[in-house]
Amino acid sequence: ISATNSITSGNNANWLFIGPLDHFEWAVIPDQTAGGAFTVAITAKDASSNTTTLDSDGTSFTASESMTFTTTATAAPAGNKPTYAGDDLTDGTTVNVDLSTGSFTTDNIIFYNAVTGQNLTITHSSKTGTSNNFAVDPETASYLKITGFATVTAEQENELTITAYDQYGNIDTNYSSDVDLFFSGLFAAPDGTEPIVEVTEINNDFV
Repeated sequence: ISATNSITSGNNANWLFIGPLDHFEWAVIPDQTAGGAFTVAITAKDASSNTTTLDSDGTSFTASESMTFTTTATAAPAGNKPTYAGDDLTDGTTVNVDLSTGSFTTDNIIFYNAVTGQNLTITHSSKTGTSNNFAVDPETASYLKITGFATVTAEQENELTITAYDQYGNIDTNYSSDVDLFFSGLFAAPDGTEPIVEVTEINNDFV
């Protein structure tokens, strides 16, 4: 335990006793965009939530403390896994950080799967700290995908759905661009009846 004091008036002093590491606190992580790198400040706290420079065994933190990062995040539909400093976070990432001042800023963290309720956890000497839950929004759409029935009979309608995806396979729910669609490969029936394509927008899908 360490102690510091501040003089308030005359010989009166207020003493603040700092205990060893009890947990970590993360700065608030705002919502992110898939594929975008971000960093976060993390602070060591004692049982009273005071910032501490003492490890759980009472020794002072050094400039090279081992930390393990884990996450609830999973891979994006295209297979891109969340990373810490380029390392796969889905199976945990262990790095050394400078905690001599009681706090540090992470290396770059990147999430790719556009879902809500994701978070990160840091662990050191059995002491942990978990970030707030945050959402990852899709990146701007990079391609359109058409789905529908493989085969149809004459005069049967075939409903085609066109969906906008970002490069990581997330549906771009904010997609609102105007696009020119050109359909080919359809031929008139023997009696001359021409194929017809009708387009309707429903929740960023085109059917």
